[in-house]
Amino acid sequence: MTLKYYLDDNVETKLLAAELARRGLDVERSTPAGNHAAPDDVHLAFAAATGRVLVTSDRKDFLPLHWSWVTKGRPHAGIVIVRARLSIGDRLRGLVALSDAMSAEAISNQLVFLAQWVGR
Repeated sequence: MTLKYYLDDNVETKLLAAELARRGLDVERSTPAGNHAAPDDVHLAFAAATGRVLVTSDRKDFLPLHWSWVTKGRPHAGIVIVRARLSIGDRLRGLVALSDAMSAEAISNQLVFLAQWVGR
């Protein structure tokens, strides 16, 4: 199954979402989803409930949140950490490469860093 992305408040831009969609990827932004300014656990719960990989640049909050969910046996569809300094072009290339390489099953309950996928 192809990855579906959820862009949280830290990374959501109309341009990135539009470019991902133009390449045939399923993407949802936090604001249209009604989650703008929601707590991080709400973003992760929404992404998990909708089977979407959460994309964020909020490493300091989502690393412990990921481990909390994993240790409690709470499944999620995956978390992608994006370095804030990555350009929109690099974010786009990395998310497309990640989607081409990994299935929804493979990324489930995983935390990955987008920088590993830029330039692939």
